[in-house]
Amino acid sequence: MGFGNKALVGQRRAENRVSVLDLFRLQDQVAAEVARAYAQAQSAANRLGKAERGLKDAVESANKNLEGLGQTKPGKVIILAIRPQEVVAAIQALVQAYNDYYGAVADYNRAQFRLYRALGQPAQIIAGQGPDCLGAATNTKMTETTGPQPAPSSQTPGSVP
Repeated sequence: MGFGNKALVGQRRAENRVSVLDLFRLQDQVAAEVARAYAQAQSAANRLGKAERGLKDAVESANKNLEGLGQTKPGKVIILAIRPQEVVAAIQALVQAYNDYYGAVADYNRAQFRLYRALGQPAQIIAGQGPDCLGAATNTKMTETTGPQPAPSSQTPGSVP
């Protein structure tokens, strides 16, 4: 009488609805991962900018302190214009600024990689193994000479001030 067919159609519709809900859940997870990776990349870029400015200030301070170490104030007794302890403190601050800068560069690179991965770019492409190792299902544009192209960035983490 067709009851079996009607039940089968109802079962397939239910399976379809479950599949659609799974698709939406997966899309939400991907969107959340991309948003989280983007926020991390922005935060790392801000930290990198601050670290660059701090490094420039520390270099300038260390240079001025080193120059001042050789200067003396006139009088009966020769008095150094800058005490050696101040120069040592400036050099220690410079070392800390370099550590902060290189840490920020590393964080920025990791955040960019996470964003790149969250946007659907597999790590094999970044490693230079190419799309051949991923099978025919990938749709990645890559040239032999340039490799994958990262998103343009206003920061240049590789440059040292």
